[in-house]
Amino acid sequence: MGAKVRHYFAHSRSDRPCSSGAETGIHLAAKQLIADRLAIPVPTLIAIVEAPDSRGHVLSVSKKLYPGADRYPILDAMLEVGLVDIRPDLIVTLGGVKILIEVAVTHYVDEEKKRRLEERGLRCIEISLGHVDRTLTLDVLEHEIYNQNNASWIVNPRL
Repeated sequence: MGAKVRHYFAHSRSDRPCSSGAETGIHLAAKQLIADRLAIPVPTLIAIVEAPDSRGHVLSVSKKLYPGADRYPILDAMLEVGLVDIRPDLIVTLGGVKILIEVAVTHYVDEEKKRRLEERGLRCIEISLGHVDRTLTLDVLEHEIYNQNNASWIVNPRL
């Protein structure tokens, strides 16, 4: 009779170092910081319209609709609330409007999710943290979250 082996966690057999643990930690900590601080970074909202002129040259006009802010207070933050086939990292209320927040460390919003958000007319901001050092402190993480340059509009019906 052979030895019995109990199921246990093990990393995959690979030459690559495990990075998902730190990424999960960064992802979870970022979501919790946003919920605790009741603030989000709001990216600048710029509308750009391009159209060809009578000679075929493409003309471009842009207008800043909202200047954005590194840290903007929100009324509430709900973590991981499912919306049928979409599960944003957070749903926050800003000025009476619900905004979905996605925190991206390695997995960014793909075209399919963007399409579903657009179809529903939902606003969504993605905070990109893929560039941060995996051994960062909580203070550094907070600085990166609340840097407007790390936030971008995925969907905003005003555009």
